[in-house]
Amino acid sequence: MAQRRLEEAIHVARGEAKVKQAEFSGTERLLEKRAKHEFDKDKDGIFTLQFSTDGTSVAIGYGDGTIQMVSSKNATLQKELRVGRPIGIAVTMIRFNPQNGDDLWASSAEGKIYRGDIKSGSCQAIITEPGNEINCLSFSRNGSVLATGGRDCAIRLYDTATLQQTRTYDGYLPTQSMDRLSGHSSKIFCVKYRPSDNYVFLSGGWDNIVRIWDSRTESGLQRHFSGPHIAGDGLDIKDNLVVTASWVKSNALQLWDYSQCRLIHDLAFRHGENGAYLYSCRFFGKNRVIAGGSGTNSVQVTKVKTKKVVSETNFKQPVFSIDVDRSEKLVAIGGAGRKMVLMNM
Repeated sequence: MAQRRLEEAIHVARGEAKVKQAEFSGTERLLEKRAKHEFDKDKDGIFTLQFSTDGTSVAIGYGDGTIQMVSSKNATLQKELRVGRPIGIAVTMIRFNPQNGDDLWASSAEGKIYRGDIKSGSCQAIITEPGNEINCLSFSRNGSVLATGGRDCAIRLYDTATLQQTRTYDGYLPTQSMDRLSGHSSKIFCVKYRPSDNYVFLSGGWDNIVRIWDSRTESGLQRHFSGPHIAGDGLDIKDNLVVTASWVKSNALQLWDYSQCRLIHDLAFRHGENGAYLYSCRFFGKNRVIAGGSGTNSVQVTKVKTKKVVSETNFKQPVFSIDVDRSEKLVAIGGAGRKMVLMNM
């Protein structure tokens, strides 16, 4: 699935004749290019990236299964934790343990979770979900629990100390009655704990429903809101706000009230006839959201209060992953192209 998603996005990009390839085309010059890390086409693009806890590095997961650490100062290669294969299977999401900045975990489309040690440079498979494609993972605030989601529509929770599976929230089955307390009915592409919580997390995917879970309960599912078609790392949470990035033509970027599970308003994301088709989004600062995708092959910054785009950076290929460092002054961007770009804000 992950490889197909890359191929589909590249196909969309090749038909994007009207996209302006200017480096900066926004109304404010909020993003300034700092450095770029180039790689060969055999790596099949960047599917996921994340800043290290201390902000000195960016961890990158590629379409061929490679995992690298790159300097956030000048984008030079620091370490290669895992070597990919010529016809590899994508690393779908990377996350650092919030309690240990050297502890990197990565999900893969082959149903495995890899664990890397940044200091030693080691990386090995530690968990396997047979027959599944793991598209996403997220740590609880204290790092003691890891949540995963993927092709089989189930949410799984693991004890990170013992690596034992502690809970499974199964997806919706055709034999069940479909109601609002059902699990996911299609592939899950994003799961994310609330930053201040060890128990509550959100999940979204292809079934157009974002679900809110609480692991202290047997059933898990607490409530939901309908609409977002999540196809990547397209959920972020800040205080009582949730932003979603959907792989749809229009109204792709939306702001939600977490407590009431209601849409506050759509956020602007400029696009032409080819649509927005977003994969990734992040809050940054007090009043801004950054998002990117394959419809425009661009990254745009939108102000939450005014709902207007204030900056836009165009690329030649789809954008799959965006991350913002803890200082909220540096952005990392990767996708189907052959480079990872670092930008100052």
